[in-house]
Amino acid sequence: MESNTINFFENLSQRLNSENNLSDITLALTQTSFKFKKFFFEFFFADNIETENIDKVIKDAQIYREYTKGDSRPDFYIRTSNGNFLIEIKKYDKDYHFKKYNNNFQGSEKALLSIDKLNKADCKVGETYKFTMKTWNELYTELKKEEFIDTEQPLIKGYLKYIKNICNIINHEEMDNLLQKFRKKKEEIQKIFVEDQKLLNFLAKETERVMNINSFIKKENSISVLNEKHYYNEKNECSKKFRFWVDINSMKFNPFFRAVYELYGRNNVKYGEKLKEVLTKKYGELKKEENGGVMIGGGSGSDYFHIYYLEIPFEFSSENFSKKLNQAIKDNFFDKDYIKIAIIELNGIIKKEEDEEKNKK
Repeated sequence: MESNTINFFENLSQRLNSENNLSDITLALTQTSFKFKKFFFEFFFADNIETENIDKVIKDAQIYREYTKGDSRPDFYIRTSNGNFLIEIKKYDKDYHFKKYNNNFQGSEKALLSIDKLNKADCKVGETYKFTMKTWNELYTELKKEEFIDTEQPLIKGYLKYIKNICNIINHEEMDNLLQKFRKKKEEIQKIFVEDQKLLNFLAKETERVMNINSFIKKENSISVLNEKHYYNEKNECSKKFRFWVDINSMKFNPFFRAVYELYGRNNVKYGEKLKEVLTKKYGELKKEENGGVMIGGGSGSDYFHIYYLEIPFEFSSENFSKKLNQAIKDNFFDKDYIKIAIIELNGIIKKEEDEEKNKK
């Protein structure tokens, strides 16, 4: 259960990683766990509130997201029976709104939470307007020390994973230990790096050969990129819409061919949700661990959208790698109608949209 929750937050961090997402998820956790709500409040304002009846004050506190007053809209505005408070959430944006918030929220205690420590000039301005200034690294460190009941512990660990991923949290003690280990075993590690690159190059070349046999061409010049191998079918009418992304690196550790057949380019990605809906009706909601034709999450708003996920097992040696891989992909994907149907359905969606636009005129 705990690992699932942590994985859930891990996956959230891949997509929901803006300042607004960070604030929304933090707010949701304050609404779910009183212990976290109390921690979050006291992390900033422990010295600014009377300790008597503190639990009741925090329990009854109303937290507003982007509460608007004048030309100001702080990320958190907190009303309590013991005064009002605001917190501005930042990642890398340097517009801290010190003066504006001071003018519009006079009498409220104020705090800033950012990834980096402020430079001397900004710090001086913040101190002038009596802001409490904290970093995500500090919040992460302090939250790790807190003890939560068993039912809440997975949520907290998941949230810690989430903010660690998107706020560039660095455990400096851990990094220092790693540095020492690397320096002590420098020669062994350098040897492994050379061998790793040699193996990766072999897998990349052999995979490229198999993809070429099946009319998919790699456009990148470098073969040293671990996980960014894109292959395009130049003979295909939709070569400028679909491509393969192949995970070369994973084959060093697991006897699987992992790849994604995806839409690419913003003009094409906009059709992703409709195409996925049509294909799901044809194939059903297939599971990730099945061998081929697996549909997974899309990437609306980005420059790619996953259509099919492939995780095809095949045992191989260096001598028979290309032969085994080619047979596995053909049996599980190329010899089926997955690509053909995706192209037909996409063309149908585009034509329908074009016809609707003509009818409007």
